[in-house]
Amino acid sequence: MLLAIDWLKRGLYVSWKNIRIKLINVLLSCYSQCAGNLRNITSFDKEHDFERVVIFSTKRLGDFMFSTPAIRAVRRRYPAARIILVTSQQNSQLVEPGDNFDRVLPMDNHYSDMKKLVSVLRREKPQLAIILHSRAPYDIIASIMSGCEFIFKDYYRNEPAGMEKWLSGITRGQSKHIIQRKLDLVSLLGSKPDNTEMFIPARIPAFDKKPGKILIGLQMGASKMTHRWPVEHFAGLAKLLIETSPLFHLILIGSPAETEIAERFIARMEEAHGAQFTDITGKTTMPELLSVIDAMDLLVTNDTGPLHLAIAAKTKTISLFVLNSPDENGPYQNPELHKVIYRPPVENDPSRQLKHPMDRITVEEVYNAVVEKCLSEG
Repeated sequence: MLLAIDWLKRGLYVSWKNIRIKLINVLLSCYSQCAGNLRNITSFDKEHDFERVVIFSTKRLGDFMFSTPAIRAVRRRYPAARIILVTSQQNSQLVEPGDNFDRVLPMDNHYSDMKKLVSVLRREKPQLAIILHSRAPYDIIASIMSGCEFIFKDYYRNEPAGMEKWLSGITRGQSKHIIQRKLDLVSLLGSKPDNTEMFIPARIPAFDKKPGKILIGLQMGASKMTHRWPVEHFAGLAKLLIETSPLFHLILIGSPAETEIAERFIARMEEAHGAQFTDITGKTTMPELLSVIDAMDLLVTNDTGPLHLAIAAKTKTISLFVLNSPDENGPYQNPELHKVIYRPPVENDPSRQLKHPMDRITVEEVYNAVVEKCLSEG
């Protein structure tokens, strides 16, 4: 009975989403006929140099970092254009107008944010919208209502279908790295994107690093519980490292929502270990976090935003993957700096019965990887 109710709820939810998209399409059709500037895809000319461009990348930190190579490629394609970047409130702490875009406008994925954005964006009069990662239908509605003539979008697997008619170009979830898929999208504009390196579009403050110490970061949080290497494993790794060398100094990083994870880590450590680790979880602004990551000798991390900040900063990383494929989400540049430990579940594998999916990765193999990166490679 409960299963039947659950199926009914899901069916109603899917039906409502489909009805909602149909209603939005009707409203957008009326708007486009009366006041819109949207043009037929057949009139798009790769050789045309647009003067005003808006780029959407409003998802989480890591998703935004994946967008940066494509943002750079758009600037190279339209060097004289005024480029507006629309990103989330959180990510706006990470970005400053500069070489690759001229203005930053905030929009979280809510109707009220979209409504505010449209009123501002209309004054910018964008001609071209490039949606690298944002939430439908708000991104497409904002693009049309702000006056865009053409819209290009990278579609993710879980996004609702039914709004493709408004798009001049699409890339979809494929078995390739997310960075490459975004670059494939901007190549539809006539760009030749050959630089896959992420960049941090903000000044990185200097960090007062203790001389002679090897600074190792531990990022224990992630957006999903199933993507978090267990706290007891991080604590076990920390104890081994502290016992290995007095040169190792560990620093715990994370968002304010992850302070409870840090507290559980500290509870597992002994008082004597306290001199060799520092907890700044939830205590830093985004620029301060950037500063710390830039100063690290190595970051041990789950698949989450700080991994991609470290990659962009060219900080060595050891990243832990089980359920997500690093072929899509892992390091895509400077392979010599990064070690990926990937242990995907396989059919009929006894370890599928483990208490936690990330238990497939052992403390010993992460420890060995850290020692190799920090001591063997220098």
